[in-house]
Amino acid sequence: MSPMGRGRSKFNLFIGLGIALGLLVVVIATANYPGNRIAFLLFSGAFLLLIGAAIPQPRIYGYTFLAGFLFLGFQLKALAYFAFGIALLEPTGNFNGTSSAWDASLVPATFGAIGCVAVRAAYLLSGKGTGLVEPSEPPRWYLAGRSWILPTTVVVVLLLNLANLAAAIYAIGLRPRVILPAHLNVIVAWLISAGLGLWIAMVVGWDFRNRRPVRTLLVAILEALASSSTLSRASFLFRVLSYVGPLIELSRHRPEKFPIRFRVVLIAATIVGFALSLSIVSAIRSLTYPMVERVNTTSSEQAPTAATSGDLLGAIVRIESAVMTKASPVVRELQGMLIGRWIGIEGTMTVSSYPQLGADLFEQSLREDPSTGETSLYQRMAGSYYKTDSQFNFGTTPGVIAVLSYSGSAVLVFVGLSSITALLVLVEVAAKRLVRNPFVVSMAGLILANAISQMNFPYLFVIFLFELSGTLLLLGFLEHWNFGPRTAPASMRIRA
Repeated sequence: MSPMGRGRSKFNLFIGLGIALGLLVVVIATANYPGNRIAFLLFSGAFLLLIGAAIPQPRIYGYTFLAGFLFLGFQLKALAYFAFGIALLEPTGNFNGTSSAWDASLVPATFGAIGCVAVRAAYLLSGKGTGLVEPSEPPRWYLAGRSWILPTTVVVVLLLNLANLAAAIYAIGLRPRVILPAHLNVIVAWLISAGLGLWIAMVVGWDFRNRRPVRTLLVAILEALASSSTLSRASFLFRVLSYVGPLIELSRHRPEKFPIRFRVVLIAATIVGFALSLSIVSAIRSLTYPMVERVNTTSSEQAPTAATSGDLLGAIVRIESAVMTKASPVVRELQGMLIGRWIGIEGTMTVSSYPQLGADLFEQSLREDPSTGETSLYQRMAGSYYKTDSQFNFGTTPGVIAVLSYSGSAVLVFVGLSSITALLVLVEVAAKRLVRNPFVVSMAGLILANAISQMNFPYLFVIFLFELSGTLLLLGFLEHWNFGPRTAPASMRIRA
């Protein structure tokens, strides 16, 4: 067997072992599930379809990210809870942990996942999808000014994020310390959270056509690291993750652009950046956030115990508990980022146990003022233990499926999430035609998918759509505005 064949065989073996392990975890979780086990299997099957539908070509970055976020927020959390006793950290209101309560919490999640899959299946069956679009040739004005555009971009990124550290214009859990005139806080917050990242993704695409974009990708990693000023544990990974799909697909079409040294430098820079980001965020959070005493009876009293999980699983749970008790803050931050941070199942647990669901409640959520803080609908429904004051603005988040569940109708959840998924696909198709840059398309898809999965106030989501659409239109204008010298500098001419 050739070396390539042996490598592929090992990869297939690794995938097979992963699938077998995953199925074993599903079996253990199903055995520990207190409600109707067929309902749990349908729930698991729907989310496995959700993930599986992301694999066929042509891929949609936004759908892939949305499927991943929903899978992590629902399926991963459910498996971790029932198979390993890993507690759910967010408050869940009137949820009482009975078998009927668990079954009711899984119904909207199952219908939501099926709604996403239905849109993805329709897109694949339509045959109208397009494959990978290589980045277009950069406009002449960029080629002429690249020597000062990139340094200026780096300076703006660093200055804005340093200012954000001081002023908390956009930081998780903090109220802005500085209010700028003419609603400039909104613009600055958008630049920090998404705008600059989209601009740098555009530049990476332009440089890809002219040279191996090692330096420009390092600028992207620097911007991802600087985004730690938002105090988000996942900001770095989200930024970097949006580049992975396009780089993998482009490497298959243009392998000469990806020599071994390029890959080593990029992987090393990513690992170092992630370690620094996690350390920075953990340190700033420990100095900035108040200590909040969390009391979550659902997590502490109703988590599956080792006795109900078997001797081997019980030993695993005890070892994991002992390790995490003595773990460093950084390790605990990592566990929170891998499992605890994802939005999903706690939202449907909370909403399904609320006694006054219906059209009126759903309409109220659509009109709700985001400035209500801890008195908002979901905070009261969940019995949130987070407190807000003049400095801090913490809260728990329901997610899109829970928001749609305010209606009390599984059919509306299906229709609503189908419509939102269709909107996501349309935005990606439009972005692909507008900017012709897979890095921008991927990042826009990730940002939109994250906003959908973490939806709390529909009003803010509509504002977000306007901001994203305006940014894509601006990037499209810059893409097609070809003012500048007709001859590019020799160092930037396109290589065959």
